Amino acid sequence: MTVYTEGRGAWIGMHDFTAMLRGLQEKEDLDALVGVSGFKGFGKSTFSKQIMRVYVKKYFGVEFTPNMLEKYTAYTRDDLERLVDELPVYSPIDCDEAVNFAMGEDWMRSGNKRLKKIFAKIRNKHFLFFFNVPDLWWLDKKYREGMMNVWVHIIKKGHVMVSLPNIAPGIEDRWYKKWLEKNFTNNPVNFFTPLDTVMKRMRRYPPYFDEFSFPKLPDAFYEKHLELRNKKVLEDGSDEEEKNNRGLTQKQKALIVAPIFKIKDDSFKKIYTKMVSNGGWTDKRLWETFYKDMMSYPSFKKYKEIAGKTNDTRSQILLPPNNEQMDNK
Repeated sequence: MTVYTEGRGAWIGMHDFTAMLRGLQEKEDLDALVGVSGFKGFGKSTFSKQIMRVYVKKYFGVEFTPNMLEKYTAYTRDDLERLVDELPVYSPIDCDEAVNFAMGEDWMRSGNKRLKKIFAKIRNKHFLFFFNVPDLWWLDKKYREGMMNVWVHIIKKGHVMVSLPNIAPGIEDRWYKKWLEKNFTNNPVNFFTPLDTVMKRMRRYPPYFDEFSFPKLPDAFYEKHLELRNKKVLEDGSDEEEKNNRGLTQKQKALIVAPIFKIKDDSFKKIYTKMVSNGGWTDKRLWETFYKDMMSYPSFKKYKEIAGKTNDTRSQILLPPNNEQMDNK
């Protein structure tokens, strides 16, 4: 892959880019994890699917059709885990809604922690992952700083900048966020800023590697993409673990916890606020959070009494996961 050459066509740029990704997989013996960012509506989904079309045809020898989108696209964590198990080596996996499982603010969810461990162990399958997010720094730090080896940012519709991380030891900010803040805080970019004006500055960005254009996704592909996304995200975007934890509101869960520890009103408000501000807490997370406090009690009698007084059987949410014994925890 060559550094940006004025006038290089979109398809040439995309072929060069896929060749670079294949080099990471084969020559460097890595998975290729590509973070794709850009303002809402700038074409993140279009970009990742256009690259998949080129990649599959070039290295799998088959024409990529709209009906193949579902085979290679993960909209939820369950989708991603299934594809990792089912797809052959070197397969592309388009995580079109990476915000569903790779957000930094959701790092404590047990399923997300499990997924990061899976990612750390599957290098031998040499997958090509696309993580589509509005802003790179929304991603969990372990993905962004420890696993992601290519960043594609959509500067304007149809034009991307490719960056590579600084992999020198001791570097915490591999993608130079501070440089971006310094250079753009007082020189903002908006929808009407000319592309050339932005790129003149971005070509001085230390991780800058390349840039190229990409075309609009054919209507048949885009319509199929919308059909799948609406089905899996808008109608039922949660994964199986989240579905199993539905039923009780966060306040109901907090109300169950509060009397067990004789929590006063002001303390209860703090706990409830924390639970809500951190998003939905899974049953397992509730158990882990309050486990040490429970251990301070000489017996479990009070706990069982309160859990048993509620009408809804799902109030048993604070029982040890899988009925584990206290002494074995």
